Amino acid sequence: LGSWVADLTTNALTWSDEVFRIFGILPEHFGNTRDSFMTMVHTDDREKVRTAVDRAITEKGGFEIEHRIVRPGGEIRFVHERGEIVFGGQEKPVQLMGTVQDITARRFLEEQKQELQTRLARSKRMESLGVLASGVAHDLNNILSPLVILPGMAIDTMGTVCEKCSGVIQSIREDLVGMEESAKRASVLIRDLLTMSRRELIEMYPLNLCEVTQEYMNFKEFEEIRKSHPNIV
Repeated sequence: LGSWVADLTTNALTWSDEVFRIFGILPEHFGNTRDSFMTMVHTDDREKVRTAVDRAITEKGGFEIEHRIVRPGGEIRFVHERGEIVFGGQEKPVQLMGTVQDITARRFLEEQKQELQTRLARSKRMESLGVLASGVAHDLNNILSPLVILPGMAIDTMGTVCEKCSGVIQSIREDLVGMEESAKRASVLIRDLLTMSRRELIEMYPLNLCEVTQEYMNFKEFEEIRKSHPNIV
């Protein structure tokens, strides 16, 4: 913890050895004035420091502020300063006396903590979105399954029709093909949504289509399809 005294009459500034160490400057290279001090305050913080000091003088009180300084080598550090007014005759402010402390390490830890909290909050939001996306994707997948399967089956079962009706049937066929293609595109999007919601590596492995088909035949959806198309074996 360093200490300093500023003469408000002569503008002179006196630092302790610790202040010189904090600011990284030798006594012989310092101008020993308040203006010399301000040149070492970060440009973005100078107005804030001036305002705090001027308010303390005007209101005849003290000030407490955190700001950045720039050492001669360009290194930026954070400091905490406190100051009090010393009054002379007729309650006239004649001196500012205060202390300065290097809080760079503390600020670094605070910023790291804030960054971790931000990342944790983001992770929790992504986890919630993943759960929601997974539920929505599963529901949509169940809804789309008949839309993917039934149009193709309907097209396959369209028999030969009379020439008078062929135009209407062709139009229906084209609509069914468009419906089937749209449903397949939607299925791809749902698969991507499921992949994103899992947030894990996808393992590829061989799949026995006979087992999958047999399992599907036990589903309620397949029973509904069989009622509509009794020729399905």
